[in-house]
Amino acid sequence: TWTESAFSAGGGGGGDPILVYNADGDLYFSWLDLRMSGMSMTLYMLFAKSTDGGLTFGETDTIDGGALSMSGGTMVDKQWMAADHSNSPRRNTVYVAYVNMEMAGSSQNMGIVVKRKLAASEKFQDKVLITGEEFETVQFPSINVDADGNVHVFWWGTRNNVNGLWHTVSSDGLTFG
Repeated sequence: TWTESAFSAGGGGGGDPILVYNADGDLYFSWLDLRMSGMSMTLYMLFAKSTDGGLTFGETDTIDGGALSMSGGTMVDKQWMAADHSNSPRRNTVYVAYVNMEMAGSSQNMGIVVKRKLAASEKFQDKVLITGEEFETVQFPSINVDADGNVHVFWWGTRNNVNGLWHTVSSDGLTFG
């Protein structure tokens, strides 16, 4: 039996919806909200939390975002979320990995970044860049937390003219490598 949710993000367009439950059963929902104005766009990565299995959601908040025009700007895309179900001190921490793109004219700088929201916090912390300048291209991050609370990030990328899948791990969700 399916039950319809009372969720409504309001206005704009978007996509890339992702759901994750923490160990206490709280549901986190993230999506992209795209708004166009002429040759410019703003793109926000949003999230909302439900404590009743998705029947209702609290206030919508921003994980990250940016604006892009013909002259350049910042764009975020392809987020993935995970929650810590371990018995580590970071239990119920929610993590998001995504592509961050800085563009200016014909140049483009792409990176995979991670943000975390501690269980006791309402907001996501500052982003941590996990890829460096050695990557020419990055896309499609995936994030997961193992039984010991280690945060694993996988992505596709090109480094030194080699295309492949890459992996890094962190024991605290802040320091990767």
